[in-house]
Amino acid sequence: MFKKIKQRLYIHLPALQMRNFRLYFFGQGISLVGTWLANVAEQWLIYPVLTSNRSLLGVISAFNLLPTAALVLFAGVVSDRVDRRRLVILVQSLFALISLVLAVLVFTGQIRVWHVMIAAIAGGILFAFDMPTRNSMVLDLVDKEHYPSALSLNAGIFHAARAIGPALAGFLIAIIGIAAAYFLNALSFLAVIISLLLIYLPFKKQHHHPSFINGLKEGFQYVKSYKVIAALLLNIMLVSLWLWPANTLLPVFANDVYHTGELGFGLLQSFSGLGSVIAAFGFYSLYQRTKNKYHLLVIPTFLGGVIMIFFAFAPTFPLALLFQFLGGIITGIVFSGVNTLMQVAVPSAIRGRIMSFFSLVVFGSMPIGALIDSLIIGRLGPRLTVAVSSGFLILTAGVFYRLAGQKFQQKISAITAA
Repeated sequence: MFKKIKQRLYIHLPALQMRNFRLYFFGQGISLVGTWLANVAEQWLIYPVLTSNRSLLGVISAFNLLPTAALVLFAGVVSDRVDRRRLVILVQSLFALISLVLAVLVFTGQIRVWHVMIAAIAGGILFAFDMPTRNSMVLDLVDKEHYPSALSLNAGIFHAARAIGPALAGFLIAIIGIAAAYFLNALSFLAVIISLLLIYLPFKKQHHHPSFINGLKEGFQYVKSYKVIAALLLNIMLVSLWLWPANTLLPVFANDVYHTGELGFGLLQSFSGLGSVIAAFGFYSLYQRTKNKYHLLVIPTFLGGVIMIFFAFAPTFPLALLFQFLGGIITGIVFSGVNTLMQVAVPSAIRGRIMSFFSLVVFGSMPIGALIDSLIIGRLGPRLTVAVSSGFLILTAGVFYRLAGQKFQQKISAITAA
């Protein structure tokens, strides 16, 4: 019985056949649940616990993401020069330390907004190194034929944690308090650190690296000459700029629109995450069955904007949860599609640098979008703010696909046929 289940699992999720990837998958999954506990705790701590200023939600998000955007290209060069496994272990250990400090400050009642801001900046700096390095390392754990499966599963554990973590956080915050979420996050990092210590991943040191600046230039030149990569980056930038920042306003929807408190906030986050889980774990099958991979980008991008407009004006909390769930599916497909197509197209020697561009675009666009939403929410309110942002996604995506035209579609076909 168990053997049959395992065989069917390996057919649909073949990357799990690889021991290194299995260790990483489960360790990282536990750690990511803790990360989402802390993310929800941070948002609820800022509003409504420490302040009544809704705009600070976008400001804190910007404090976290702007350092990532500023440093991630340099981090990509570092990722291509060092032992990626060791770098991830170091970064994860520092993340645990930050969460432990915040837990102590909250538990002792000493926490202030400026503490959260400093932690957000420090976390953003670490994330600049973590994101491209972990994304690049995932493909070092599997054989090439399992790349789409590994990337689908990697996205899946992120979104599974986004489904579990916020709901658990809402419960913990309501019953025990915010400090518990931070303590559990600090503890959860042990899972991924231990899994990485158990992984055997030989590191081939290169003795003749280009200079740091030349390494950075190589990344720019690659994106410039390989225009399909630039187009994929622009596609994900539109989604990150106009769609994703709506998540920073979920505390406002929970507290002011639906009056559901901490548990409602956690459920809004979790239903979005649950949708993304289904998208991520099902993406490998979808990818295999979709002949024209271009459709994996175009259709979900437009649908994402439409669904979030419905969410903005959802009259009841259950309907809001439904649209968050559907929005999670759509954004999960877009992110998995762009990530997979980019990583399949890029050679390993430069993958860290190219994925740093991916991180730059995603985490550079998100804080800009969050700041825009924070500036207009006072005038338009949360519903109109989300609707306007989603409308801009539909408009700008339409312009982009019109200009990109048939050549972009042909280049996508060429990548998947190689």
